[in-house]
This record gives sequence, structure tokens and C-alpha cells, in this order.
Amino acid sequence: MTSPLVILLAEDEPADAALVRTALRETQIPFAFHHVADGREAMDFLSRKTPYEAAPRPDFVLLDLNMPRMDGREVLHAIKSDPDLRAIPVIVLTTSSVERDVEASYLAGAAGYAVKPIDVDKFFALIQEIEIYWKTMRRWPANED
Repeated sequence: MTSPLVILLAEDEPADAALVRTALRETQIPFAFHHVADGREAMDFLSRKTPYEAAPRPDFVLLDLNMPRMDGREVLHAIKSDPDLRAIPVIVLTTSSVERDVEASYLAGAAGYAVKPIDVDKFFALIQEIEIYWKTMRRWPANED
């Protein structure tokens, strides 16, 4: 049996978080889904600070850019600046289609950038494609199972 794909979603919009969770449930790939509502919580989860001491290391992070307390740009920079976290792939999942956000995200080390579709069916399809890619098509380094 394959181990579940561990996904951390950093998203402040409850409706979008619910859509991601629902879209993931529609796939056949086992997953463990974790959701935090802002950037500070995302960093606490990744650093295993209270109340996340037992948090698993995510296989990848889905990251919204526009969040309170610490925005996604700051989270991406913090993850990629930390030697213990930088290998975790981060996929930006946001409403912004502004080219400077796309460029800045990739320059900061994002593994991918996706604009949230307004249409629910397209949103589901996008999440399922992301998940399937990261679980079945991406080749992981030999020391990272």
C-alpha cells in the first residue's frame, strides 16, 4: 500500500479550502489533508510549533498569496530560505493572474503557479490535476520517499 500524499493548504478563504478538500476526495489517490488559515499558521505547522508539534512533513504545500498576518509571498520566501524546509515543493494557488506575481513566485522558488478558476468544475479539475501530477508523474529524489 502506498503512503498517503501529505498536503498542506495555506488558504484564508474557507470556501476555497472546502473546494480543495472536496476535489481531493474525488480522486483515487490516498491523501492526508491539512489546512491552515494564514501564513503564520503555515510556518508554525511547517516548523512544528504549538499546536503543530506532531505535524507531518508535507509532500507539497498549496499556498494562497493573499492571506492575513503573513502573506503567501512571505511564506514562500521563508520556506525557501530555511534549509530544513526548502526542499518542500510549493505550488501557488491564488486568484492573482498578475504577471509580476507569477514571475516573483517562480523566482522565489515556487514549483508551480495556478490561478483559481471561478467555475467550480474547473476548480475541481485543477486540484485533481495538481494532485495527480505530484503523486504519480513527478519523480522524487531517491532520499525523499
